[in-house]
Amino acid sequence: MTELLAGRAADATLLRAALTAVLDDTPALAAWLSSFDDEERAARCAARSYWHPNGFAKLVLHATPDFRIRLHVWPEGTSRRGEPNPHSHRWDFASSVLCGDGLASAEYEESTDGAPFHRHRYTGGGIDAVLISEVPTGLTVTDERTIARHESYNVTTDVIHTIEPLGTSLVATLLVQGPPKLDSTLVYCAPGQQADQQGIPISSDDVRKLVRDILNTPDGPGRHL
Repeated sequence: MTELLAGRAADATLLRAALTAVLDDTPALAAWLSSFDDEERAARCAARSYWHPNGFAKLVLHATPDFRIRLHVWPEGTSRRGEPNPHSHRWDFASSVLCGDGLASAEYEESTDGAPFHRHRYTGGGIDAVLISEVPTGLTVTDERTIARHESYNVTTDVIHTIEPLGTSLVATLLVQGPPKLDSTLVYCAPGQQADQQGIPISSDDVRKLVRDILNTPDGPGRHL
C-alpha cells in the first residue's frame, strides 16, 4: 500500500487498488489487526480515534500525510444507527465490509423541490468537530443500494450520502482514506433531527475489545489466524 499511495495525490482508482491489496492478503490483515490487542498499540490508536454519537466506533489504525487506514465498527445490537444525516467528506475513500450483514447506502443531491433539510458546514473532526448552520435546502435521493459483506465501494468528495448498518450482528468496514482535498464539508439535518456530530473519546480497552470481536466473527478475517 505504501508503494501505491506514498507521496501521491491518490484518486479513487488508487485508493481502491490499495484497499484491494490489503484485502487480498487476508492472513496478513488478520495478523495486523490482532496486533492492536497490544495495550500500547491500542492506546496509540485510541488517541486518534473516537465513538460516533450514534454508537459506532471510528478507529484510525494507521495515519500518514498521504493516507489513513480506518475501521468503522458497529457492535452487536438491535438499536444501532449509522450516519443518517446526509453528509459529504473532505477526502475520497475506498471501503469494504469486513464482516456482518452489510450496509444500506443512499445518495442525494440538492434540489429546490426535494425533501426539506437544513445545511450545515462541518469543520474540524472527531471530538473537535464544529457544525456551522448555513441555510435550508432540499435533498432528493438519487441512488439507494445495499453494500454486502466483502463488497467494496468508493466515495468521493462530491458525494452526499447516508450509511446504516444492517441486521443485528457486528458490522465492520475497512477504509483507505486519501488526504484532505477540502477545508470543510457538509452535513444536512431534517427538521427535528439533532445536528451534533461531535465525537466521544474511546478507550484503549474499547479498541482491543472491538478488534477481538472482529477477529472472532465467523465471516471475518480472524478465521485465517
